[in-house]
Amino acid sequence: MPQPVIRVAVVEDDSRLRRTFTDILDSAGDCDCVGVFASGRQAIARIPPLKPDVLIMDVNLPDSSGVACVAALAPQLHFSTGVHTGASIERIATS
Repeated sequence: MPQPVIRVAVVEDDSRLRRTFTDILDSAGDCDCVGVFASGRQAIARIPPLKPDVLIMDVNLPDSSGVACVAALAPQLHFSTGVHTGASIERIATS
């Protein structure tokens, strides 16, 4: 029986980190990177129809905070979310 695929979206303004995340996800075998975005505005506009299971979000984006972006997306995505801020994980929304 095939392994379930985890659908992942990445929001990161640093192109090197975006590439690192997508390389890791591509090599995982059980992950499908459904979208990669460089700004919060792009993420909010384009992620909801992709319905990712996991969202990797940069906290400091050039056009918005990652926390605000996740808060805007969480009601549309219907999953619990957390933000990694370096040394701690902060729970910011649950649906």
